[in-house]
Amino acid sequence: MINREQLRKNLELFFQQEVNKIIMTVPYAGHLTDKNQVLNEKYYVRHLIETIKRIRLTSQTDALALAYMIDEDYEAARLWGRYTAQEMTHDLLFIKDLRQHGYTEKQVFEIQPFQATEAMIDYLKNKIKEIGSLPAVAYSLFVEWNSDQSSGYVIDKVAEKFSKSFVIGAKAHVKIDENEDHYEMMLDVAHRLIVKYADEEILIDILRKIAEFIAAYFYELYQETVITS
Repeated sequence: MINREQLRKNLELFFQQEVNKIIMTVPYAGHLTDKNQVLNEKYYVRHLIETIKRIRLTSQTDALALAYMIDEDYEAARLWGRYTAQEMTHDLLFIKDLRQHGYTEKQVFEIQPFQATEAMIDYLKNKIKEIGSLPAVAYSLFVEWNSDQSSGYVIDKVAEKFSKSFVIGAKAHVKIDENEDHYEMMLDVAHRLIVKYADEEILIDILRKIAEFIAAYFYELYQETVITS
């Protein structure tokens, strides 16, 4: 059975490789963290809107995963329950920032999610029903790792173009993640669950599929905000 530290190392390598692949193969995918590119407001705002969509939609898969996790590992479920309760409120932080760009909450929720986002949610729901809670945890691992790596760069870039008042919500989100150490929490949950499967490759396979959905999302984002603008 893989120990927690080895799992961390394996995941770090995997995430870095997958993110690099997305940046290399999907046009504009590195835009938000590239200091050499002037911020494209349309691209950033639509990305922020989709972030809110994913928070709302993954609340469903998170709840489904909790129901399964209670039977799989109750101690892991305690951590997961606390984490998901916090995540459900984070959409409000990003809505606060979107108001600075002239969007109301009503306008945000009238916009439909990208196809890649909806396809990912369907995949997660079906996979959870098939094998248990691990797919939802895998998604959160990816999201929390990426947030740790990139959020600071995005916040600085947006604040530089507009002002600090445009990133109050995003900064609050980062602060919560740091204070609660969300990536470490998800690593704890994932490591406990992997014991059930006795094979980390199940987690890696799920993460690889999630990475495909993320790449597809960034391509849709590029098409809508850069190609058609």
